[in-house]
Amino acid sequence: MGDLASIVKAYDIRGVDERGEINSVVADQAAATARVKAVYADRPGISADELDGLTVSAATWWFNLRPSNTEPLLRLNAEADTQAAMAALRDEVLGLVRETTARSDSARPGDPVAPGGIPDPNHRGGKI
Repeated sequence: MGDLASIVKAYDIRGVDERGEINSVVADQAAATARVKAVYADRPGISADELDGLTVSAATWWFNLRPSNTEPLLRLNAEADTQAAMAALRDEVLGLVRETTARSDSARPGDPVAPGGIPDPNHRGGKI
């Protein structure tokens, strides 16, 4: 049968790369969230909802940005099907939240990345 890690790996069909929650100190949570929403609102192949903060999803990635109820923080959780795609997504969202021009240098040649450094939501080729 094997150890627990090998059993879990056998059922990991998505190949998701994720990072823990990333906190950003912001003066205005609503304004920072609105900046992010405005950037992603009109991109094709992307959906958004505001059930618990702002959740934005595409075929191969998603992120959730939500305010802390007790601190001046926005909390970001992001997942994508490759490390490079996750890093590009994380960096773009954090750049918008923190009002910087953060960019990922971890994208590799051949990784489908749309203009702006985010993963291409129209990519349909399985694992990237």
